[in-house]
Amino acid sequence: MFAHDWGIVVKQIGRISDWFKSWQKPVLPELVKDLENASKAAGARFENTLPHSYELLIGRKIVAISNPAVGIIHKWKNRLSSIIQGKPVSILLYQNDVSGFLGPFAKSRKAQRASGSIKENAIIFWPSPNGKISPKQTRYVLKVAVGSKNHAREIRMLRMVADRTGLTPAIHSYDPRLKWLVLDFIGNAKKGSEAEQSALYLNHIAKRYFAGWGTKSRSVRKLLKNNSVSEASFLKHAEKLGIKNASKFLVGQLTYSVTHGGGICEECLLTDDGKAYLLDWEKAGLGPVGDDLLQVFTHEPSRTVAFYNTLIQNGELPARDQLSIALIHRFMKNTDKRYPSAEKIKRDYQDAKLLEDF
Repeated sequence: MFAHDWGIVVKQIGRISDWFKSWQKPVLPELVKDLENASKAAGARFENTLPHSYELLIGRKIVAISNPAVGIIHKWKNRLSSIIQGKPVSILLYQNDVSGFLGPFAKSRKAQRASGSIKENAIIFWPSPNGKISPKQTRYVLKVAVGSKNHAREIRMLRMVADRTGLTPAIHSYDPRLKWLVLDFIGNAKKGSEAEQSALYLNHIAKRYFAGWGTKSRSVRKLLKNNSVSEASFLKHAEKLGIKNASKFLVGQLTYSVTHGGGICEECLLTDDGKAYLLDWEKAGLGPVGDDLLQVFTHEPSRTVAFYNTLIQNGELPARDQLSIALIHRFMKNTDKRYPSAEKIKRDYQDAKLLEDF
């Protein structure tokens, strides 16, 4: 009995030791170095400024970049908030008047639970959106890939999408090794609810975007093969969703294009002067149009189907069937996760019910 109790004590001491180590070095040192190096390289190529001292403040979800020169009340409020998460980390950045953040996987505690290589983003805004600037000044965004991540796909997509559609912020500079890029900061912009962003996408973005890229046909069986999905599994999940006659989809053709691949209803912005933007192109690639349009279908079902039908070429499945295929595929991903999201699965069933009306 004593040996068992002693084992528990040793285990708890180990946990406290791990907590203290991560409190002392709450952000992975190699990622801090990555961010410093990228900031220095971007400064040399774009603005050539001297280094400035900042602090990384560890929050529950993200790592905030803070200017230690701010007022004493704000400074100590930030420090107190990081007592449990980890002590502030000093960092040199080569942009002036900075604010921004690193994503959660930069935190050393997250890294202990993560498997494989650490990949995360850091976002730096300068001059800080929290302050005022003169009419002659321009705000910029420095997006940095830290760890083993790079921005090859996003840089390529932003350059092409900006040229073809004008729906993305302009790139001012980027790393030849594709670790960072400098973009325009989109100010005076509204990022609405998912429903509002769905309407914005259909009203101002979708038509221009697909007109710029065009579409092509690909078979459903090729989609399943490329994603290592068996026909039996596909039909089984269709049955769970209550989607009937899914077997007829297998011999059909899908409408493909260069799709955004990310959260359409999270990345749309509309500026005060009426210009629309679609951000974050890290997951873009050739894929079924339904993967993007299914996201806005949830909020704008009739308009989404009507728009989808304008993209379909002869011989391709109708919009309802293509959206059903996208939904089945999404449902498979949502249910096959180690910790499925009840909210996402509930939405899948709701979308299946909506599709019955078309």
